[in-house]
Amino acid sequence: MLPLSEARNSEVRSNAALLFVDAFPILDPHFSKEDTDNEIQRQFDELFALLEDPHPLVRSTGVLGGSKIAFKYWELIPATVLADLLKKLIEDLAFDTTSADVRCSVFKCLPIILDNVLSHPLLEQLLPALKYNLHDNSEKVRVAFVDMLLKIKSVRAAKFWKICPIEHLLTRLEIDSRPVSRRLVNLLFSSFLPVDQPEEVWCERCVTLIQMNPAAARKFYQYAYEYTSPANIAKLMLTIQSCVNACIQERLKACDSGDEDSEKENTSMPNNVLSVADIPSMGGLLEVVVILWRSIHKALDRNEGAKNHIVRKFASVLGEYFKTFKDDRCLSPLLILASFMPPAAIPAFSCGVISKLRNLANGATDEKYSTLIDCLCRWGKVGHVLELIHDWIIAEPSTREFASEGQDYLSDLEETGAWIENAVLPAFLTEEQEGNLDLSNETAQLVIQTYLTVCKDLIAVGLGDLEFEVHLLNMALMMTCKDGGCVFIPVLLCILKEMVEASLVHHLDSSGQVAELLDHMQKMFQRILECLAIRLRNLREEGIQLIHSVQEPLGEFIHVVQGCAVTCPVIHHGVLSSLLAAVVVETGCTLQQKASSSEELTPPKTFSELPPLSYALMRIVIKSTNVIRSFLNELMESIVNDEVDGIHSITSAVYIVALIKGKYKPSCIKDTASALQRKLTTYSEITKEDVSSTKR
Repeated sequence: MLPLSEARNSEVRSNAALLFVDAFPILDPHFSKEDTDNEIQRQFDELFALLEDPHPLVRSTGVLGGSKIAFKYWELIPATVLADLLKKLIEDLAFDTTSADVRCSVFKCLPIILDNVLSHPLLEQLLPALKYNLHDNSEKVRVAFVDMLLKIKSVRAAKFWKICPIEHLLTRLEIDSRPVSRRLVNLLFSSFLPVDQPEEVWCERCVTLIQMNPAAARKFYQYAYEYTSPANIAKLMLTIQSCVNACIQERLKACDSGDEDSEKENTSMPNNVLSVADIPSMGGLLEVVVILWRSIHKALDRNEGAKNHIVRKFASVLGEYFKTFKDDRCLSPLLILASFMPPAAIPAFSCGVISKLRNLANGATDEKYSTLIDCLCRWGKVGHVLELIHDWIIAEPSTREFASEGQDYLSDLEETGAWIENAVLPAFLTEEQEGNLDLSNETAQLVIQTYLTVCKDLIAVGLGDLEFEVHLLNMALMMTCKDGGCVFIPVLLCILKEMVEASLVHHLDSSGQVAELLDHMQKMFQRILECLAIRLRNLREEGIQLIHSVQEPLGEFIHVVQGCAVTCPVIHHGVLSSLLAAVVVETGCTLQQKASSSEELTPPKTFSELPPLSYALMRIVIKSTNVIRSFLNELMESIVNDEVDGIHSITSAVYIVALIKGKYKPSCIKDTASALQRKLTTYSEITKEDVSSTKR
């Protein structure tokens, strides 16, 4: 057997490694025992060489291969070899800073080894070294790590909290994304919601979790319904209610007896004993009830009896809760809880909501009124809300000016823009280009994103002048000159839409500054399409995700541009021509690639068979008959002016027209088809002449 590392191509080495693992051990039946031992050792050396390969793909394949071999032949492999293999995986490759894929493969493949119970004692010793991998900067690595912990728990190889402490798990649960959080809830579920134990234990564990990490507790109960029945969730809600009721009763007894010492003692009780004075725990319990109710509201809507029972239970104590809890931490969830109930069930509260809102002092924060307004909206009293807002507007004196004559509202924003342009943006683009996706890079991205959003809103309310908009587009062109600028494409499309709408409202004249703005808008849209195409070519999966993320703002922008076909034909023509070029060029390139690789060239039967960017753009075009008409007119003009030239571009245009004709019947399609036919005829005649001259 030739050494696997001799192949130059990494994919060849990876494929060879897979075949090697499937066939392991590769032995000649005529070998002596000594030769067999030497050959097996050589093959182990090859396996370890795969784990040292310079290419991440081969190292990942080596991790998979080593895990499969260890699982299958554990009892036959020397203990020293097994120890070296697992140490290589756990102490080295699990921390491979050059490739998240390699780190991910370690945590995906360790569960393979865990299926062999003989591996558990050794793994139990080694796995605690991985506890910090829960905080890996790659989401897929964190997902794989938690999946590994779930496997450890299911096969009882070790106590998962000894591998990764509960504090770490809760911290990650608090801040992580849905894929990781859901798995963490699954991992911790039996610890904090042991459904096989009495319901009082559920409540005790709930209090413990709140006291350990309130934010993680909220996230835990947000996903808890996925791992148990709605009936258990309802039981937990009612058990928490009973717990809170008991605390209130203890407080009332103490107050009735005038036992101040008892009250003081309650106030200073340790955390493991609950009292009304423990506001963080009380507020946390009420928040959990709200979260649990939300999580099963659909199931309650289908079970009217259960819903009415829960409503009666909470309605009967809501008044007492409002008397007892005056802190905002408790009042906020209580107000949300009230909004879940019909107003008739809580008349004492529901009848006073309007008066509470009317009596709010000027300058009250949104926390004071937003939940009350939400209650009214949930109860179907939107009319009362509108009437209230109307009264507030009338009562508000209109002496305040939004901006001074010198347009001071722009000066601060322009200064911020200059700082971003000179300090933040260059650092962001440089770090992204070098692959340093650290916290500072994320902060820079957030600063730029926030600035662009503020600019968009400023333009939307008509406060951005021409000079400001031109400068903003210049900065946007700088942002998108590197691949990292792709993250700003959605908000940049929103900015372009607001600029076009502003031009419709203000009926821009034909001054030089206006012409410059329109030119920059066309360039910006063309740059956005180029960025999408480049991302798709370099990183196909990420490119497809990016196209999905811009679908909505792109569609809104095209819709607004179509509306300015008469009032602003320059921008309409520029956008439609860029749109057409993107579709024709991408489809043409795909045709050319297929032709060069001798693939069968079959015309697309639906728009979904077009290349990804072309499909996304055509989905937007075909939503409106007016946009289809403008698109076809632009295509016909391009054909007549010889802008669509070459067999691949012409074929692309034929495909697109055929797809539109198969689904829609715009009046202009015949003219476009005729122009295409003439173009094809001309091209055919030129080709024949070239062939004849070649033969001569």
